[in-house]
Amino acid sequence: MIRVIASLENSLVDSSHKGGLGCLIRDLFLEWREFNDDKKIFLSPLYSKIEKQKYEYNEIVTKVEEFKIEENLKLVDEFKIQIKDEQINVKVYEHNLSTENTKAYFLNSECFNHPVYGEGNAKKEIKTRYCFALATKEFLTKNNLTPNILHLNESDTAFLALFFPFSNIYFHSHTPEIWGHKSYRINDLLDILSEDEIRKLEIARVGDMINLGKYLAEISKGIICVSKQHYEITKEKIYPEFAFKTNYITNGISKEWIGEEWKRLYDKEIPGWKHDVRSLEKIKEISNEKIIKTKEKQIKAFEEYIGNKIERREALGNFDPKKPSYIYAKRLTEYKRPEYTLSLLDLGINLVVSGFPIDETGRRMTEEIKKLSKTGYLIVYVLNYNLETAENLLKGYVWLNIPYSEREASGTSFMKALMNGTIPITTSAGSVSEFVKDGYNGFIVDNNLKNLKDKARLALEIYGDNDRWAEMIKNCLSTYSVLTNRVIEEFRRLK
Repeated sequence: MIRVIASLENSLVDSSHKGGLGCLIRDLFLEWREFNDDKKIFLSPLYSKIEKQKYEYNEIVTKVEEFKIEENLKLVDEFKIQIKDEQINVKVYEHNLSTENTKAYFLNSECFNHPVYGEGNAKKEIKTRYCFALATKEFLTKNNLTPNILHLNESDTAFLALFFPFSNIYFHSHTPEIWGHKSYRINDLLDILSEDEIRKLEIARVGDMINLGKYLAEISKGIICVSKQHYEITKEKIYPEFAFKTNYITNGISKEWIGEEWKRLYDKEIPGWKHDVRSLEKIKEISNEKIIKTKEKQIKAFEEYIGNKIERREALGNFDPKKPSYIYAKRLTEYKRPEYTLSLLDLGINLVVSGFPIDETGRRMTEEIKKLSKTGYLIVYVLNYNLETAENLLKGYVWLNIPYSEREASGTSFMKALMNGTIPITTSAGSVSEFVKDGYNGFIVDNNLKNLKDKARLALEIYGDNDRWAEMIKNCLSTYSVLTNRVIEEFRRLK
């Protein structure tokens, strides 16, 4: 059996990383390699441009730079595709972490000569998505790889369904927001697609537009959501007519997100934990002293990382290593509510923020951080949020996750915090309620955030009490059901 997992993001490569979806695809790939079952083929575009932030002349500027092909990518194929009158060269790179049964391929062409999701207008978006679908079809056909199952992530990959009508197709929805269920004008689609292809899409026509999310909902064997809450919202509000074939597989994270400090402790105290994550329940048996000592090592490494970033002007702001750090790291955008974290600055903590500003809310946030840092507040903004940054920031004391509850499909940053003994303070957004119990392995704040500061104070009280802190850390670390092993078992049931 051949499974194809298609996505416009895959965080295995920096230029193909944007947010949670890319991390999820990467994590799924990394962990599925351990299962010697079906052949799994992960396919994503390789973007030729990447956004980079710089701190110049007391200003944060974002520049678009050329992306250099990484050494971990090997050129394995090259061919041409035809879109209307245009002939397009395509190169296919295989990631060096691929195994015999689990492959990660990245397709590069002039269609992807921009940052991920950085096309700029609808017609260019259509071309990017169609080019990816057509190039994927050509690569698979050329190599005699006919997918039995197509896992199509977001409506961005919908055009692939045009080329593999006899495969079992699953529509993996990752957000209730409109950008995961894209609509395009038929006139714009006709610039790229054939009239026959447009006719096939007509089942999802709404006025003069085609909704690609609805198209996938119509033709797929199932709609797979990424949390129980997301499932309820999808079947009640987004695709109620397809409730009968809507289900959910709650997101998870790779073991790779567990900090090296904890891995070393587990190797000594819980031999074989990597092969049986359920054994992480034995964390409760490790002494409080060892737990606190390991977490303090993490925090020390985090503090050194922040200090080095500030020194190299890769971060700006003020930092006091004698005070606990509360971390907010994700895209800076309206529905994730980054500005509310600023209310915690008078608690005597370090507030460390990272993430690209996506909209006006994000841009205002970075401007406010600059102003506050100039007046002496303990606030730091780390530039160029990526996987390496995330791995280091996860070593802090508290992790803040405060999006509007119904607008976050799952969220995985709080899961990564749990697996590092970093206390999550979070709304009940997405999958949070499936894993976090208030006061046990984190703190749940109301959706209106009125008790955010109260919960932040409770976490601060624990910082001065090693026994309570150790207990909370153990509760976090033993929440092993957030790991991707569970996700893969559920994926394998999709036939």
